[in-house]
Amino acid sequence: MAKVGEIFSFELKQFRLAYGLNRSEAARLLGVGPTTLTRWEDGKTVPQTATIWRVINAIENQDLRNALDPKAIVQLTSVFSDLARSLNLPQVQSREQRALKLERDLSGTILRAAQTDFRYADSAKAIEPIPFSEDLALFRNQSLDDIRNLLDSLSRSAIEIIPDIEAANINSRYLSRYLRSYSEECRAATPNPRFLQSRGEIIRNALNSQDIVSALNIWDTNSLANFVDTHNELMRRYFGEALVAAREVDTASADEGILAKAPDLIASAIRDLNGHNKRAGVGEGKIDTRIIGILWDVEAEIKDTLELSDKTNDPQQVSAIRRRALLSVKHSGIFIGRLLYRILGFAITNGGNLFGLAQIAEIARPGSIRAVYDVFVAFIPALPKLPF
Repeated sequence: MAKVGEIFSFELKQFRLAYGLNRSEAARLLGVGPTTLTRWEDGKTVPQTATIWRVINAIENQDLRNALDPKAIVQLTSVFSDLARSLNLPQVQSREQRALKLERDLSGTILRAAQTDFRYADSAKAIEPIPFSEDLALFRNQSLDDIRNLLDSLSRSAIEIIPDIEAANINSRYLSRYLRSYSEECRAATPNPRFLQSRGEIIRNALNSQDIVSALNIWDTNSLANFVDTHNELMRRYFGEALVAAREVDTASADEGILAKAPDLIASAIRDLNGHNKRAGVGEGKIDTRIIGILWDVEAEIKDTLELSDKTNDPQQVSAIRRRALLSVKHSGIFIGRLLYRILGFAITNGGNLFGLAQIAEIARPGSIRAVYDVFVAFIPALPKLPF
């Protein structure tokens, strides 16, 4: 054990010195305290298994990837992976690997829902199911890169719009202030999505003010409208990222009241999607029947699980069965949320051709798939609220 600690402490210190980091900087990057890092480097202690996993997750964090070059990331990961192997610990698992491991324990039906993504097939003019990316780390990094690009664009756009707003014949003080604070938040190391959403709502409302629109020239109005559209896309991307994260969150905080409602809610979603397919004309974007079939299977699975719970007398077995049912309901919620997320994205990229499809995601009428998702969110805190 002493030799393992010596090797780890030497490799960790060599890494820190090679990349010019002091102990406080290295500790902050790893998500530990400076004292802990000092004890590791001095060979007095080695990280526990849970700490190793936590550090690996910290290495995966986009902020850290932005702070270090790729070679440093590889070397740092190797330091902690070598330690785990030396201690004969189970394979170090990232959050993405743990999510996939948890999902392998699901039934075949729920697993299929958990690992289904969607694409718009232009040839068929329909949304089709596809396997969810197995490389979740790559998927997440691509998503975060997209978010960062949107943040940069919005920050610059807000600053460019302000002088024109202030030159117009309107009381621009408040609108300018909100645009400026929005831009500043975009430049933060870790922007707060809730803050950006609230500021974006205020700016969107300003665009709906006839007094403001009348006072601006057509170019400024278009600039503000483009800003709002980009803000909406940013909020959609944040929602998609939150859905990925929801896969690895347990259901401990979920309200079991959703169990009795879930089968009927999923049936409502199925009716809404079937109704859309009947209304949609040629080329207007339909929902592939395989997607609806997955929802049918999920509804039946949840019903069967709940019936099994009702027939079981052992309290421990009942509790275990209901936990399994809650997990199934959570993943059905993620499935529906991801479908809404993709629908709106496809509608944006394909313009007015998919207007009817976009209404599925935008209109929360009773019984609609959007309204169904809103109910899931109310009972399962792990699911993110729709931002659009």
